[in-house]
Amino acid sequence: MRKIWLIAFLFNISMFVLAAEESSSSPLPLYLQKNAKVNFSVKTELLRATVHLMHEKVSWGTSFTFSGAANKLTIESGNIVLQGSVSNLNNPSLSSTISPFSMANISSLGIISDFENSDSFSKPLSFYTQYSFTNKNKNRFYISGFYTPFNKNFAISNGFTWNINNVIQTKDKTVVNKTTYNLFLTAGFFSYDELKNDSWFLSQRLYSKGFQPAISLEANMAKEKVKTLFNVNLYFSPFGNALFTFRNENEFKIKNTSLNISEYFNFGSFNNNTKFHTFFSTNDNKLKEEIQIKINLQNESKTKLNNSLRKGITLYSDFDLFNTQHNFKTSLGLSLKNKKVTNSFSSNMNFSYKPDTALCFNDFNIKYGLSFIIKSISISTDMNFTFYPPENLFIKNQSEKNWKNEQSISLGIKNSGQFSASSKISATLFENGYEPEKIKIEYSLGLFYKKKWFTGSISLKDHITCEF
Repeated sequence: MRKIWLIAFLFNISMFVLAAEESSSSPLPLYLQKNAKVNFSVKTELLRATVHLMHEKVSWGTSFTFSGAANKLTIESGNIVLQGSVSNLNNPSLSSTISPFSMANISSLGIISDFENSDSFSKPLSFYTQYSFTNKNKNRFYISGFYTPFNKNFAISNGFTWNINNVIQTKDKTVVNKTTYNLFLTAGFFSYDELKNDSWFLSQRLYSKGFQPAISLEANMAKEKVKTLFNVNLYFSPFGNALFTFRNENEFKIKNTSLNISEYFNFGSFNNNTKFHTFFSTNDNKLKEEIQIKINLQNESKTKLNNSLRKGITLYSDFDLFNTQHNFKTSLGLSLKNKKVTNSFSSNMNFSYKPDTALCFNDFNIKYGLSFIIKSISISTDMNFTFYPPENLFIKNQSEKNWKNEQSISLGIKNSGQFSASSKISATLFENGYEPEKIKIEYSLGLFYKKKWFTGSISLKDHITCEF
């Protein structure tokens, strides 16, 4: 009976939020309309279904799974977030955001989907299917695909996963070294918008809206201490020219130390008139001709008090092949952690280089974080200080601001049963007055219910900003 009442309560709340769209006479429904979010999901062996409701937006998804001893078929529809090879085709380059504890993303998955993601509010209706066959050695064959009626995008991916076990027999024990290989090929057609003539000077040719074919080949190998990924993408411009991008990511582990090395190459079109032939990824973002290199080194050890101590350093650089804009970033960090307390410290420095401005020291950032967990209560505080150096004889600064100071403190309460609440107070200060000083107060409340086959929740999130 208690379960039925709670489900009914969440359902009525969702209807209340939707009804608020029709009326603005009452401030309470309007407030809920703008800030409340309601989620429902049902999960069985055959069916998964999810509905999200938030401020004039509805997101939904359904998934049917048919499984046998060696075969598995999944059919999905709804506001689906497409990941895997589709994300790779959308953004083939390395992330320029760095952290001392960032790791290389070494995986090949073909096309995968996620309709339970909160980002699905912005996604159009799509249809997705995947079939896999697994033999007795756990080697697997995949084929998957999707179609989006809104923009008529579609793609198909097929791939293989196979495992090789190398058995080493010694006097004392038997050691099995497992190596996994993955190979995926994805191909599809993706829409792009037209480039209009809205300027008297154009650095690229005009083109009408249309579709571009795109192909992605991903291959990776994973062992206990070594992982490597190689990826090649092929794009076509509206004028028929081809462009290849290359990405390689590697991870090496020796005891408690890991080394990650990643590279990305986009040399542009093989046509001499490259600047008149625009290339863009499958989500209509322009592809920049550049070389990226990212190196991360981490070490983790135990202290005398059995705390986990992690040290990390990341080096990043990108070289623009046509605009001669080169960026260099470094990040150093320490983290001390146990079951209840986490301390973290990091510092970042950003440089850039142009022939006409020489070397630019853009900024220097220091961040410290401290968090506690006491039963169902979590407390965290962050201090973030960014310094923009003034001009001197040797290094030129690009920024007009001198420094920026951000501080925040958060309090969270989460009951393992049916309730959660959190609040956060953050302050942003500037020295020179070009931007106002700000204090921001955020809060959220949540009521949720979870059983084996059903999950329901309603959350309320808002903030107050004061400028002075």
